[in-house]
Amino acid sequence: NDNDERQQRLQYVKNGKRVIEMTLALPDDFTLEYEPGDSVGLLVPNAPHATRFVLDMLRAHHGILPTQKIVLDGTTTTTDSRSRPITVGEAVRNKMDLCSPVKKKRLFLLSQYATDPEERRALRLLSANVNANGNGSGVEETSGRSVGDLFQTYVEEQHRSIVDILKEFPSCQSIPLEGLFGILPAIPPRYYSVCSSPLSGKEVIDGYSFHLKVAFSV
Repeated sequence: NDNDERQQRLQYVKNGKRVIEMTLALPDDFTLEYEPGDSVGLLVPNAPHATRFVLDMLRAHHGILPTQKIVLDGTTTTTDSRSRPITVGEAVRNKMDLCSPVKKKRLFLLSQYATDPEERRALRLLSANVNANGNGSGVEETSGRSVGDLFQTYVEEQHRSIVDILKEFPSCQSIPLEGLFGILPAIPPRYYSVCSSPLSGKEVIDGYSFHLKVAFSV
């Protein structure tokens, strides 16, 4: 269930980490050069369970199918034929950040789509120091606890993502696709340091003679 998934993510954070070495193939025309210590930015798609939840939500509330074609212009959908159309499934999987811990400003923006007054109030309480312009609102305490403490305990310490929030505040699930693109950032690249040297001997891997290696912990 949802709690089990979140607890599993927390265990990965708390437990010891293991190091993984990854080899990336490079073009053999020297169009991509590197030195030891350089960083490589990788764009990792959203987790399958998060992508599936949002696609099911869009289908249930708006009749939008994963195979439907859309065109993205910045952070909005458009019908501009000059841009390359992609499927809704591809956009949800690769073009919006569903898995990072949600920020206060995102909670405030999401609260505007809540149809349940209590859920709207709770979301605005969690984001009480963010107003419509993203500036401080002046609300500092509630029931003896600071708003910052509530946000830290409920969101940051539990690593709640926008998908977690949508599950726990279901009246927000009617948010349209344009609304999701409006409140969510793009998936940020993950940067990893190169741990190989271009001067080392060539090793053919899967037909590629040129490659680099990165190492990271999980």
